[in-house]
Amino acid sequence: VTFTESVTGLLETEINVTNGTVTSGSLTGSASSYSFTITPSGNGTVTVTIPAGAAQDAAGNGNTDGSTSITYDIVGPGVTISTEVSNPTNVNPIPVTITFTEDVTGFTIDEIVVSNGTVGNLVAVNASVYTIEVTPSANDVISISVPANSAEDATQNPNTASNTLAVNFDDQSPLVRFTSTYVDTTFFPSFPITIIFSEAVTGFELSGLDLVNATAEDFLQINDSTFTVNIKPSGGGMVTVSIPSAVAIDAASNPNDAAQDFSIYYDPLPEMKIVPVITPGTQDDQNNVLVVEKIRYFSQNKLRLVNRWGDLIKEWENFQNYTSSSSEQADFNFMNLNQGSYIAILDYVNPVSGSNEKIVQMITVLK
Repeated sequence: VTFTESVTGLLETEINVTNGTVTSGSLTGSASSYSFTITPSGNGTVTVTIPAGAAQDAAGNGNTDGSTSITYDIVGPGVTISTEVSNPTNVNPIPVTITFTEDVTGFTIDEIVVSNGTVGNLVAVNASVYTIEVTPSANDVISISVPANSAEDATQNPNTASNTLAVNFDDQSPLVRFTSTYVDTTFFPSFPITIIFSEAVTGFELSGLDLVNATAEDFLQINDSTFTVNIKPSGGGMVTVSIPSAVAIDAASNPNDAAQDFSIYYDPLPEMKIVPVITPGTQDDQNNVLVVEKIRYFSQNKLRLVNRWGDLIKEWENFQNYTSSSSEQADFNFMNLNQGSYIAILDYVNPVSGSNEKIVQMITVLK
């Protein structure tokens, strides 16, 4: 403290301090120059005031008041790392902002720690805010941090360590495939297929299917990556279901790749017919045995051949047509039938509806 002339009477107790105290016993000096030590109470502005009349000159005149202020700072700057992109992201490079809690100096790109990526294009927006660009090395989590002691504030306090920014980088498109228990050929007028994406997606709807010779209904989402739908063929022939690219996106906004087509041949369930004539032993090998047209579609059946009085002649469980046209079969010799009228009774399960149905047909045996 410097007075304009020599004074006396200045005491430590006369000195006013805001955000601090005068260190006891530290006041020294004489005449017009004095000094003392201040102990700050905390970070912030410390103000020292010498009030009027705290000291007197030789004529007994008291001094005018005077004051001074200084900023006390022993706390290092904090630092926060952030990005405007979503997580996960397919943005490349990834823009990152580094924000210090106060102005700093000495911060360089070499101080930034990045895993699964490289850092570039450091720009100082101002003395406390910096931007960088991070180029991913692979599809995986990228970690970005600033260690302690990477920069310092105006009072040379080093920064504390930053948060670690973790961003999942993903620029791979979701794959999609079809599965179904119905393959190659079907006679069912409606059948389900399952659609499976390789990861969770959004935006996929029934309209995302391309259909040839079919319509679709009962679209259902099972989870974030699995869907089911019922396919209804429009007519006999090949049915094709396709999923083009870009009808769904993953969490990083990558559009899906196109699926491999699902194709199946629709052969409508035919009408079954029992041939009404048996001519065993003829030379032309025609109608030598009992024949049921389209029986191969109706594997669950029971066929009975009875005479006109209802007596059972032969019963077949799950009958299928004979592969040989010879009258003499391993399980039955049609040559043993007398000429005349018989009745064929076919009970079967309709494979589409599951109902029990029956055909009764009069059979004529000619010799």
